Amino acid sequence: IREALRQLRYEGLIHCILNKGAQVRVLTLSDIRDIYKVRHTLELSAIQHSTMATDRHFDIIDKILTEGEEAVMENRWNVVGTSSLFFHHAIVGLLESERLSAYFNTILAQLRLIFAMSRNEKRFQGGWLEKDRRIYMHLVAGQRTEAAELMQLYLYESESYVSDIVLAYNSR
Repeated sequence: IREALRQLRYEGLIHCILNKGAQVRVLTLSDIRDIYKVRHTLELSAIQHSTMATDRHFDIIDKILTEGEEAVMENRWNVVGTSSLFFHHAIVGLLESERLSAYFNTILAQLRLIFAMSRNEKRFQGGWLEKDRRIYMHLVAGQRTEAAELMQLYLYESESYVSDIVLAYNSR
């Protein structure tokens, strides 16, 4: 248990309070801004450097998106959110760096905390996969500039939406 708590603390998912134990971390607007700085840096860089992406990379991304789209039809919104996170992880995977990929896992775990803060998961998750699919289609077509522009807009919109969730949650 101690090792699990140490790992969760390392990933920024909990904080330990003397004589009280571990508590799930509540993210702040400052945390959100920082998370999205990382996302902009890694995801846009991955798109720009995707010239070496193989069919295997694209097959993995397509499979992730297809599973998410099936989950939308089945109203399994938790799966939809996970699929979208996997998509973004696969985008960072285009950089082919184990260290960046592992670091990005931590960022995605922190974003998962925000999913739990959302009162309406369908509303929160609706529409993101369609945007993911459009980004993917530009990547497959070799249109990196267009894919990067869509990703940038996506990340700005996502940051705004996530910030609203954090503000609403923290004002309760």
